[in-house]
This record gives sequence, C-alpha cells and structure tokens, in this order.
Amino acid sequence: MSGLVLTPHEAVTVIGNLVDNAIDAAQHSAGRRVAVRLVSTDTSFALTVEDSGPGVAAEDRSRVFTRGWSTKDDETGTGRGLGLDLVGQVVRRHRGETTVDASEALGGARLDVRIGSDA
Repeated sequence: MSGLVLTPHEAVTVIGNLVDNAIDAAQHSAGRRVAVRLVSTDTSFALTVEDSGPGVAAEDRSRVFTRGWSTKDDETGTGRGLGLDLVGQVVRRHRGETTVDASEALGGARLDVRIGSDA
C-alpha cells in the first residue's frame, strides 16, 4: 500500500458517495447528466464531480461535508447526511480540501476533492 494517497476503501468512500449524490441530484433535471474527472497518482488524488441537478445554495456550501446536512427528506427516520460526512472525514484525515460550487458546464453542483502534494 505504500505510495498510495488513499486506501482502496477510502477511494471508494469518496468516489462512491460523490457520484451517488450527483446521480440522485441529476435524475430530477431535464438533462440528467453527471461528469466525473479523477486523477490519482502516488502522491495525489483529485476528483471533480459535476451534475445537472438543482445545485447547492451558496449559504449551504460550507456545510455540505458536515454530518446531518442533506437536501433530502428523512422519510425513514434513520438519518441523512452521512455519505458526504464520510467523504469529509477522509479528506480531513489526509489534510486535503473540498470545495462546492456551481457547475458552469452542467448547471448544477460541482464538488472537488484534492488530496496530496500535486492535487
């Protein structure tokens, strides 16, 4: 495992949760589009996920990776806002950074994860 920025489990946590949320958001839009860009080397991990969904309000962008934050109703009573919190935990553990913005290309949200020396 030496030389990898993230373990395979951590990579699946980050990629899986961001792509899953983007697909959920995009399914309610006319275009239904998700774009993923991943560049991973021995020293860095960079992921951008964009969707054509409704986006994230500017006032909510700083809270997206916080446990409990969600745009979805908690119909089951089991809690929401866990997936992106897990992403945030991985990124913080590796001293990386996350950003949330509007997607210029698709009109919805753009989420970026950067970890490592040349991310």
